[in-house]
Amino acid sequence: MIEQIRDLINDRRNDGLHEYRQDNFIQFMKSPVQPYKESPTRLRYVDFTDDLVEKMVLGEPEDDAKGYGQGDEDFAFVNGKLMVYNGKGCIVEPIREAERKYPNLIFDYTDKENVDDRYEYLINAGFYDGFLVYLPPNKSSEIKAVDFAKSTSSFAAKNLIIVGEGSSLNFTRYIVGGGEGNGAQGDNTYIFLSRNSSIVYSQVQDRPKTVDGIQFLKTFMEDNTQATIHHVENGYNKSIIMTESYQKGNFTNYQLRGVSFTRGLQQMDLRDNTIQIGTHSIANIYVRGIVREKSLTMHRGNIDIKESGRKAEGYYDTRILLLSKEAYANTKPALLINNNDVKSKHASAVTNIDEESLFYLRSRGIDEETAKNLIIEGFTEHVVEGAPDAVRNAVRKFAGISED
Repeated sequence: MIEQIRDLINDRRNDGLHEYRQDNFIQFMKSPVQPYKESPTRLRYVDFTDDLVEKMVLGEPEDDAKGYGQGDEDFAFVNGKLMVYNGKGCIVEPIREAERKYPNLIFDYTDKENVDDRYEYLINAGFYDGFLVYLPPNKSSEIKAVDFAKSTSSFAAKNLIIVGEGSSLNFTRYIVGGGEGNGAQGDNTYIFLSRNSSIVYSQVQDRPKTVDGIQFLKTFMEDNTQATIHHVENGYNKSIIMTESYQKGNFTNYQLRGVSFTRGLQQMDLRDNTIQIGTHSIANIYVRGIVREKSLTMHRGNIDIKESGRKAEGYYDTRILLLSKEAYANTKPALLINNNDVKSKHASAVTNIDEESLFYLRSRGIDEETAKNLIIEGFTEHVVEGAPDAVRNAVRKFAGISED
């Protein structure tokens, strides 16, 4: 694999991000394979081999848009190609084209990235393409995007979302696909918030359940910034999905709300972290999981408050609902506190359907499946309350509460 990746990087020598790719590849080489498994049950751990990730970064998306049809989205990233219909005041470009058109912008922000996972390094080294969304200073915009990929495609993408100083962006992204192939797909999506800016980022992920996927979604925050992240995860056969905030600035506010669904033989490893570096930062993470049939869900997350992060507040809350005796779930929240001038706590629970609640609903003439869905709706309500319609509708659909 090493020689093939090196050849791929050399083949893209004319790519303006060539040195960036090389640096990330070197860091991948230096990063050791994790020698231990955090789950006490080895067979119930979501594991990606280097061979699988090799397939991801060395592949190219198929040139087949069958299954995608333009709707009301402002741009679409279809099988690795960007189609822009309405920029809504933003610069929207393929990332490899953007590094030629806006080199100072691209290189300024790639220098600000914090990368700490070996597969994240590898995606940065071997990505096929991706998109740049840049909202200039003192603007407001609302964008809807569709990210579509055939299930037979294997590739990696790199995306940058940059919100200029004093600006506000509402960004909704649907990650979907078609077919029954067994591709390997991944992307690194980095959100940069300049001073006094804000974003509401809503992600609905429903890739085919035959595809394996890795995603890193990271938010980098300067002074007086606000980020609200909603993510609903339903697709992939086997997946690692990490969200993370780097609150370097002072007076930052990071709010994350996530809901995951697994069924069949799906395996999902959801990692939601915050790193609070500046003073007076707030970070709240609320995650819910619905686990059916023989599937596996893991929720892991850290509230990491650095020594410089005085007056910080952090809360991590994860709860998983098991709907089958054969399903498996595990939660592992952690607090990493490096100063004593903070407020921080965590909570976690794995539970089954409450039989008394189910009996009560059944006694009112409600069939068992509908009763379970109503309980799921109540279980997720706190997390999706106040969320955009796209998020609420997706949760209802994946829970079986509605068909649309």
